Amino acid sequence: MTLLKLLLMIFMTSYLLFSVEVECFFSKTKGRFYKNGVDNIIVKDINRAKKSIFVASYYLTNKQIISALKSAYKNGISVKIVTDDKRVKDRGYKILNGVGIDIHTDSNSTTLQHNKFIVIDRYIVWSGSGNYTVYSFYRNNDNYIRVKSKSVAKRYIKKFNALYNGKKEKITPYKGRNLEVYFSPDEELNRVIIKYINRAKKSIKFMLFAFTDKEIADALILAKKRGVTVEGIFDRVQNRYQHYSKYDYLKSNNIAVYLDNNRYKLHNKVLIVDNRYVLTGSYNYTHKGSSQNSENLIVIKNRQIAQKYINEYNKIKSIR
Repeated sequence: MTLLKLLLMIFMTSYLLFSVEVECFFSKTKGRFYKNGVDNIIVKDINRAKKSIFVASYYLTNKQIISALKSAYKNGISVKIVTDDKRVKDRGYKILNGVGIDIHTDSNSTTLQHNKFIVIDRYIVWSGSGNYTVYSFYRNNDNYIRVKSKSVAKRYIKKFNALYNGKKEKITPYKGRNLEVYFSPDEELNRVIIKYINRAKKSIKFMLFAFTDKEIADALILAKKRGVTVEGIFDRVQNRYQHYSKYDYLKSNNIAVYLDNNRYKLHNKVLIVDNRYVLTGSYNYTHKGSSQNSENLIVIKNRQIAQKYINEYNKIKSIR
């Protein structure tokens, strides 16, 4: 074996060990329900499960996913679920509990278990902004991330187990070559977001359901002042009823902000920096989301995926 081939083999082995396979998906806001949506891909992953499925979800009402979880459990797959104490009596959780699946809650009425993630066979992780509902997959503007990585899955399972067992265990962030994962309240997620805003050299775009955090707003204003192009889209209805929304504040500081025209929700929690970094997850840009609620934030470092998010941003912005 030549030295070049040996070095190439070492490089490829290192790449496979440290890289993470990431895909992004967006909700389908036109057409018939249950046709070619992201839920169908999630169901396929659930149906392929061989050993375990961990679900941390706020809303879970999608019939296809509920049916797939029931079938997996009946076929001997270990299925565990944790939700928010306010949601545990929802019909979807009652159905799953009725077949024998234990549903645990955060047992805290003052904070939210607001995560939306699924871990399958300790390898595949689904996360993002969307709940597991018909409207999230087919009407709201939401995004979903599919990750293949044992290392990433391991970190999500640690978080799941802490929630499931009611432990206040701090889960350290995952920091890989092309992906980072953070959990709140273990980390102050607004600090992570501000760090990436402060790194911006050329552009920042955002799509946000709830945005009330003044520190993040101030970081965007400072970015604008140092020459970064900053613009973003707010959910129209949330902005109307959210007294502390930063829409007017950013607009008064010469940042181009828009209100969406989806008759349902712009439910994304997305920041795109320099057409290279995408920050997404369950976390709304609020103080409670950063310091109290149980949330997760994903940082994707990939220009191709960033471009897909920019395309989605432009599509939503164009509907005026």
